[in-house]
Amino acid sequence: MIRPVRGFSLIELLLAVFILAIGIIGVAAIFPAGIVTQRQSQDDTYGPLVAESALSILRGKVRVRDFGSFEEFFDSAGNPATDFIPSTTGPLPLINPSTLATNFPAIVTQGYRPLIGDWRWKRPTIIFQDNITGLDPANGYQGAIDVFGATLFETINASSPVPLIARVSPVETRSETGMAGYPASATNLNRCYGIPWNRNSSAFAPWAIVTMRERTWPQGSDYLNASARQQYVWDCMFRRRGGRIQVAVFVYRVSAPGGESGPYTVAENAIASNPADPLSGPLPVFPRMLTLPSADRWGTGGADNSLTTAVDSNTIINTAVNSGPPNWSLSVDSYGWQNPGQWIVDNFGNVHRLAQGRRSKSEGPVRLSSPIPYTAPCAANFPYGWLPMNSGQFDGGQVSNSWVDQIWFMPTIDSVGNNITPIFVAVQEL
Repeated sequence: MIRPVRGFSLIELLLAVFILAIGIIGVAAIFPAGIVTQRQSQDDTYGPLVAESALSILRGKVRVRDFGSFEEFFDSAGNPATDFIPSTTGPLPLINPSTLATNFPAIVTQGYRPLIGDWRWKRPTIIFQDNITGLDPANGYQGAIDVFGATLFETINASSPVPLIARVSPVETRSETGMAGYPASATNLNRCYGIPWNRNSSAFAPWAIVTMRERTWPQGSDYLNASARQQYVWDCMFRRRGGRIQVAVFVYRVSAPGGESGPYTVAENAIASNPADPLSGPLPVFPRMLTLPSADRWGTGGADNSLTTAVDSNTIINTAVNSGPPNWSLSVDSYGWQNPGQWIVDNFGNVHRLAQGRRSKSEGPVRLSSPIPYTAPCAANFPYGWLPMNSGQFDGGQVSNSWVDQIWFMPTIDSVGNNITPIFVAVQEL
């Protein structure tokens, strides 16, 4: 007699499907983590390469001798260009060099004075129109960097006795430093927009334009082409330190709100969700600059500013859980630097990376990947924060205040809602 073969019951089948589903879900959960890890590995690999490419482009367009100082420029009334010099309380307008010897000792004690001709980190002029008078608009100058602001002052006929006419409308640019008396007169003195150039080397601002195509990687990605998929974008800023020119390159990745990368150009306006943003004025869009309040300055001793407690030497003061005002948001420049994964440049030229950030006010504290380095007081390193030797800052085991008073970083979002992910920052001599 043939015995009937018993099949699976419905309960057994459902139980098998349930066990299989658990296994599939477990395997599927690995893929997002793997994608994130792969992306991070790619960013860590390509970030330095993009920065080196950017430095090569800049070195091919500008020379060290092209850079000057703000003391070289005067307006029509003979007043020197306004820039900022360090003091014990923060930035102050640059005083006339002729009275420097008399006025400056009252601001900063001997041994802490910056070198004449040096200037702090400056972001170059950014152009926000495709057309430059006399050049083919098909080249695309939207989002281009004009290092010395030459497009604002150069005419096709520079020898003309009539007042100079800008090739690009001033309302279509963003510059960090401007001269009083602009539009420029027919003289060579009354203009300096963006980075100061060496007037002994060139009577007119050197032509140093970096287009948006040159600022993308792979190099030459066409932001006007809907099929273009550049992976990285970079911005830069300069400073003169000890007579040498340094450049900081910020590499970042841009993605649409949905997460997909696409054609991109730097948008002109400040962050739309933050109309009180100080960069709504005639300043470059990236990188952001933040002058830290005195209570929030970064000290070598960490969160408690004491060298005797090394456990918090990489922890930033006033970033504990629930610290900050009710309107705390990463879209506000005062807190955007706390975004996890941020790369930051400080006023000493040191590069910092966050090992732990904050996405919301309920998180914290912010920790750097390494402790804040001690910076010895000297004229070349003097940006902000150094107090007179008799101020008591060396007493009681407290840190000698090589304070980080200013930081530069990439925001989390641009004016049209694109997400910005910082990838890498490099600081090198030009």
